[in-house]
Amino acid sequence: MADYCLDVIDLTSGETVRQLCRKGRGPGEFLSISPFFSLESETVTVYDYPSRTLSDVSLSGEIIGSAIHRVELEATPKRGQPIILSSYKVFDTQLLAYNSIQGSAEFVSIDTPYYALYDLESGAEKRQFTLFASSPMDDYSEDVRMNAFSLVDCINPQKTSLCFAVSSMPVYGFLDIRTGKVKGFRIKGAPSFSATELQMCFTGICAQNDCIYALYFGRPAKEHMPGVNTYLYKFDWNGRILGKYELDGLFRSCYATPDALYLSKVEDNQTLCLYRLETRNDFTK
Repeated sequence: MADYCLDVIDLTSGETVRQLCRKGRGPGEFLSISPFFSLESETVTVYDYPSRTLSDVSLSGEIIGSAIHRVELEATPKRGQPIILSSYKVFDTQLLAYNSIQGSAEFVSIDTPYYALYDLESGAEKRQFTLFASSPMDDYSEDVRMNAFSLVDCINPQKTSLCFAVSSMPVYGFLDIRTGKVKGFRIKGAPSFSATELQMCFTGICAQNDCIYALYFGRPAKEHMPGVNTYLYKFDWNGRILGKYELDGLFRSCYATPDALYLSKVEDNQTLCLYRLETRNDFTK
């Protein structure tokens, strides 16, 4: 119900210091931006699904909060309007975006979720990368159909390789953006995929220097509540597991800086708090 789509929050106090992307239908306003966006040095890139518009919004100067570049993404024939869940600027002039969830026809027109490269000037879709060989899901529950191929991802510093982790499966993998090759891994001993009950597996992932951190729950979604523990996996960019750490409580997302992780946690009283985890000398707990 707020007048703006984004809040800028001070990490020391937790207070909102600025609001960006005013809601509305007028010039420079947004209807409903995706909660996943690409952050650059002085801009934030957001996707307004109702208008199919990608915008670079200024974070500094006299035009703070305004769109300094805007492009309408192409609607691919037989796939419908792009439903972007994550995006990264690559190769200077292109955007790598995940075009999202497989679901029932009344909600989603995408048959197979895929990554696509869009031209940042024209909005044209230049290339597609398919991750999954999917099949009809008529016998699956509605929750499973809608969320089976939802995922979280991160990109390496060179912006040549992307790591993705599936929200409803104990599966993570890597996409080579230059060649289109995909390789996948499965967490050993994890529960099998269920056609009737939605599983909550990977909930967050981020890249830090030469490694990847991923939050993993590994239980039915109905058990995703405060009071249960989350695991933090550490991978290298070849998929090898470097560490596994048990976290006390329900952690929902993560973000990395060169020497720390920021983890959001749902407390027992349902409040959302942000924790800083030092990684400069690694950690054992």
